[in-house]
Order: sequence, then C-alpha cells, then structure tokens
Amino acid sequence: MRMVLDFIDGCAALDSSARSELIADEPARFDPRWDAFLAALADHVAYENHLRQPGWAEQPERFLEAFWFPVDLPSVRPEALATAPATFMRHGVLITPDLFDRA
Repeated sequence: MRMVLDFIDGCAALDSSARSELIADEPARFDPRWDAFLAALADHVAYENHLRQPGWAEQPERFLEAFWFPVDLPSVRPEALATAPATFMRHGVLITPDLFDRA
C-alpha cells in the first residue's frame, strides 16, 4: 500500500500528459487482488483527468469475481461499500475515497 500512496502523491504533481504516460504501460501481474487494484487505480487516474483508459486495465484478469476490501476492518467495510469510487467498484476493489485525500 505504501507504493500505491507514493504513486498517488507522485501522480498528483504531474501534468495530464505525464499522467497519461504513467498509466499507459501494463504493470506485471503478481496477485489477482492487486492486479485488479492497479487496473482500478489506472482507470481512476484516467477518469479523473479526462484521459483515455489504458487497454490493459480492461483485461478479464484485472477484475475480481468477489469484492475485496484492501483495508478489511469492520469499521471500514460499510463506508467502502457505500462510497467506493465506481472505477474501483467495477474491478471488485472496495476502498474509501479518502485514499486520495493526501496532504
């Protein structure tokens, strides 16, 4: 998760063109849950910045059959179910939007 947070922070400092380049290349697959998470993150960056969605993020292997909560605390689950960004929900990854509220 630390690498994800670093990515979000670095991405925020870039212009739209650089963000597009950042999500263009498919990351290596290593775990179905995180593969879906990375696709959802790329989709989110594309959507929020009016960029073209990377094709690799639409591969079937980048979607989960059952929802996954990266932060699986009882107090977080209801909020994630209610507020997960659509880009994450469609990949089966339920996060709270405050992941992107970084200082």
